[in-house]
Amino acid sequence: MKRKTLLLPFIIYSSNIKYFFRIMRISLFLLFVCVFQLMAEEADAQNAEIKLSQNSMTIKQLVKEIEAQTDYLVVFRDQDVDVNKTVSFRKKSARVSDYLEQVAESTGIGYRFENNYITLVQKDQSIA
Repeated sequence: MKRKTLLLPFIIYSSNIKYFFRIMRISLFLLFVCVFQLMAEEADAQNAEIKLSQNSMTIKQLVKEIEAQTDYLVVFRDQDVDVNKTVSFRKKSARVSDYLEQVAESTGIGYRFENNYITLVQKDQSIA
């Protein structure tokens, strides 16, 4: 009596089919590598890039631009921050943190990134 293996339909005899499956495995591996690289993208408020419509604007206009072009909410107290001060920016397109650094240099306003919020306070105040 002759034995028949149960895996007979799964055994690949043709070299063309072996070559095809080898290419498919390599393609699948490369696909996973690319997908995992895309998932590793950094998405911080500090690294989010925005484009300004003009080189000189008030802090209030800057806050509106940041909120419109990113998913972040800018929080401040009217008593602490004068939002009508005009600030000149060097670039029209830069990271949010670069713009906030320029505001901090010229107005004495500090900032802090927390989750989806950017908090603006006077520099002499501690940020709790």
